[in-house]
Amino acid sequence: MPNPLLETLRRGGSVSSLWSVTGSIAAAEIMAAARPAALVFDDQHGLWDRQTLFAGIAVVRDRATPLVRTVDGSPAAVGGALDSGALGVIVPMIETADQAAAAVAAAKYPPAGNRSGGGIRPLLDFPAYAATASRDILVGMMIETARGVENAAAIAKTPGVDLVFVGSGDLSLSLGTFPDFGPRHEDAVQAVLAACKDAKVACGIYCLDPREARPRIAEGFQFLFLGSDNDLLRKAAAAALATSRQV
Repeated sequence: MPNPLLETLRRGGSVSSLWSVTGSIAAAEIMAAARPAALVFDDQHGLWDRQTLFAGIAVVRDRATPLVRTVDGSPAAVGGALDSGALGVIVPMIETADQAAAAVAAAKYPPAGNRSGGGIRPLLDFPAYAATASRDILVGMMIETARGVENAAAIAKTPGVDLVFVGSGDLSLSLGTFPDFGPRHEDAVQAVLAACKDAKVACGIYCLDPREARPRIAEGFQFLFLGSDNDLLRKAAAAALATSRQV
């Protein structure tokens, strides 16, 4: 079960991601046709359920690496996402190394963790799947609070963590800078990046505008969020209407 996304990150490369929140299988397929490195199904804030997630992963997995932002770090949330065929999880609202360790354990089979064996896709050839899953599944943690930033070094050094992702929006709420990010927010972002570099773990960030991606890659970020189906549809609709009014 090779995971090209994880292999790229481990080599120090950078990857782009699009996120799907609408729960639309058709929209996920259309975005995957653009060939992002990863397509992230947002199970935390999005409209996905187990059946639509299962179907959505099926239509994108030959074009983009399917990941899931889970509802939380519980074994049910993490295991359910992976049982649907995701090649990785991004776990939100991680604030401590203990929380990170628990999420890692939920993503790995014994003896490395406590993930339960089951699901439809894993059981198609469970001996082969189980032999490589704990090694080849990406496990990411989202830091999006002031407390998470304070513990970034410990989170990044937690065994089994492959990616630390900065949730820019929630971080601004936690820091009290929302809706403007400002210097305090950027200092926190850079603190997380420094912790990841020290731990030799990939760091990702939510880019509010795709034009932010190149400067962030130059800083050392490896996993870039470029937009969601919700964002892209809203912006395209607004642009089309604005253009039509000028005709």
